[in-house]
Amino acid sequence: MTEQKIQIIDYDTLFSHDKNFYKIMLITFDNDEMEQLNTFLLNLQNPNISIKRSGKEYLEITSKKAQKSKGIRYIQALEDLLRNEMAAFGDGHNDLPMLTSVGTPIVMDNALAEIKQHGKFITKTNDADGVAYGIKNYLKK
Repeated sequence: MTEQKIQIIDYDTLFSHDKNFYKIMLITFDNDEMEQLNTFLLNLQNPNISIKRSGKEYLEITSKKAQKSKGIRYIQALEDLLRNEMAAFGDGHNDLPMLTSVGTPIVMDNALAEIKQHGKFITKTNDADGVAYGIKNYLKK
């Protein structure tokens, strides 16, 4: 969609030269390490970046301006939609602003428990065609 190619860069190379970054994805399967990374990055208090978990193993660093909820608000204004006329699907912390900006938040079954509490409906997992199932079973025609 963004036409950006994925680049895997080791830590030393990451800061060795000027580069434009669109997203930095940190992946660890160690929960303690994830908590340490998350805490460290949040404590930097950089006003220009957003730090969100997008699953148990993933931590995303993006521009503060890159928010799914802004896309929702743009479409809402463009199409003159009411909040209760919109739905969104999500499974991670990075989806919370989007999920709370629509009338029908649908959360994937593979989401963390703290994300599931924000869903009006819980659909099947990503791997089990949860979006298709949610559209068919939870959205009125």
